[in-house]
Amino acid sequence: MNNRGIVGYEIFPDRFNASSYKEGMLDWEIPIQKKPFGGHQFDFYGGDLKGITRKADYIKNLGIGFLYMTPIFKAVTNHRYDCVDFFSIDPILGTENDLKELINTYHNRGIRIVLDGVFNHIGMKHPWYTNPKFSDFLNKRNGEVTWWGGHIGLPELNLENQVLRDLLWNHKDSVVQKWTSIGADDWRLDCAYDVGYEYCQELTGVLKGLGDHNTIGEIWSYPGKWVKNGVLDGVMNYYFRELIKSYLEGKISGRLVSNIVKKSIDDCGIEAILKSWNVLSSHDTPRVKWDFSKHWRLAVALQFTLPGSPLIYYGEELGLESESDPHCRQPMPWKDLDANNEDLIFYKRMIDLYNSKEALNSGNFGELDYSNPNILAFSRYTEKIDDYTLIVVNLTDEPQEFQLISKESSLMNGSKMVEVSSRKKATIFNSMICGKIEAHSFEIYEMEINKDGYSPYKRL
Repeated sequence: MNNRGIVGYEIFPDRFNASSYKEGMLDWEIPIQKKPFGGHQFDFYGGDLKGITRKADYIKNLGIGFLYMTPIFKAVTNHRYDCVDFFSIDPILGTENDLKELINTYHNRGIRIVLDGVFNHIGMKHPWYTNPKFSDFLNKRNGEVTWWGGHIGLPELNLENQVLRDLLWNHKDSVVQKWTSIGADDWRLDCAYDVGYEYCQELTGVLKGLGDHNTIGEIWSYPGKWVKNGVLDGVMNYYFRELIKSYLEGKISGRLVSNIVKKSIDDCGIEAILKSWNVLSSHDTPRVKWDFSKHWRLAVALQFTLPGSPLIYYGEELGLESESDPHCRQPMPWKDLDANNEDLIFYKRMIDLYNSKEALNSGNFGELDYSNPNILAFSRYTEKIDDYTLIVVNLTDEPQEFQLISKESSLMNGSKMVEVSSRKKATIFNSMICGKIEAHSFEIYEMEINKDGYSPYKRL
């Protein structure tokens, strides 16, 4: 990935695309029903690896750079976070050869594959739980097995056991090394906060020894220690998600958001933040439209303009809307795939902008000084003034004027910046950028640099 963010796409395999009819599976159009005692975990729609492979051109045409699949190893439930065999693909999803075909198909389109490593716990039907000879593989307190999150059915692993860690990632024939050797690029580490700093660092070190591979941890707190000293390459940045959500709900100011983002980058380093996934929704949260309501497009705009790798949860681009688990895991609505789908047009626009603008996918983050408390404004920039990009957000019911004070020395007096969609202009005076933004909107400005005739930027 180098020092560059890339757009990702998360798939819940059972719900993305089924390559064929499978007896006993629910009809694709039947809505998810939440059932007592978690019974919905055993409802299958029959999505599989071949189905995902067949949608490679769709993913490529969206502009996606990496595909993250939630667990694909043999399990009992549809979410497969209750693994019973890390060394086998769940037969409902397909075979090892199907995974190889998927990987090769996506690699041929320049798309990385991210697997979900669930190494903190297993399912109750895993031999490590059912066979007493593996008793030392289980985490215990006062002689009793501990359950992840208190959920009986997910016994925790005793990662302090060296033999277990060797089997999971250290040895050549381990889980991580097996699947990495057949083509997996990166690993998302489930419950990385439970796995802990030391063992995340050990796993990350193993992957670095194998080549260009990254670890992205499921972290629901400040990235800080998790992205330092080789612990993880990046995190699922729920921390940034909470900043965005708090701002859009009016709980914190735009100035505070900008200030915290800048401090995070100064502390964690821009490379780690660029590799971290800017998450708005996932299999563990409500859908974007549900959670961000009338401000959902502003949320997506921030997802794509704050430093990081934007992660799209399957179906958001087609307008899926629902509350949290299990409803956020509904089947992909392929019937809504239409060139005139406004959500798809919007997402495609944001993806194309992100992919085409170096300032957004690999640039630094610039704080701006301004007195208007009703806006959020910041810059993204590289060493080239041509890349300088300005982002302004207005949550209020009224248009807002702005005067943004920049520390960019190469902004030439009297020149202009142009909004990428509307083509309206903002004026630069002595490194101050002045303009006006409409109510409930976001604007992204790029430099207007004259390529013909006189230009004060000719030697910059």
